[in-house]
Amino acid sequence: MRAFSAYLGKRWAEKALEEQRHKLDLITRKVQIELDRLGLVHKLRIQEEFDRLAGLWEKTSTLKEAFNRMANGRSVPAYDDAAVKQEWEASDHKAFLEALDDARTFLRRGMLFIPKQIANTAEGAINFAFREKLGYEGMSPYLGVGGDMSSEYLRIRNSLLAEFNEATNKLEALMRKQIGGQETLPVID
Repeated sequence: MRAFSAYLGKRWAEKALEEQRHKLDLITRKVQIELDRLGLVHKLRIQEEFDRLAGLWEKTSTLKEAFNRMANGRSVPAYDDAAVKQEWEASDHKAFLEALDDARTFLRRGMLFIPKQIANTAEGAINFAFREKLGYEGMSPYLGVGGDMSSEYLRIRNSLLAEFNEATNKLEALMRKQIGGQETLPVID
């Protein structure tokens, strides 16, 4: 009887242990499925962030190129023809305005999906360019008419360009840290 009791006890223990293994296997599978899902979501989030950062940099660097070309002029042979020079300046200003609009639109639409410090730095840089646009619109009727107004406008534009270039250099450094997997620093207001 004792042997039979020991045998039944062993069988029940094995059966209970097998049920526990089965439950653990189910839990392990569920946890693995959840981990795989989270891993995929994280991968997609990282890819989306990378795509947003690449797009932001494309728009910002295009704006930087246009702003610098507009402010510094083109490196082309000197022409005495004022009409040609004016046409180039108008073309450069139009390219600047288009690049500014593209950068502002891109940032506004994707700001939520870009790390906060990078978004704030990009917004600050773009705002320097936007202030140039507003300054030009306000002073354009007077440019070329009076030397004082033109020189004051150029002084302000050059100051905004310097601040813009400094902000885009900071933006580039932050983006390189983010893309390289280094954590960005907290925002300092």
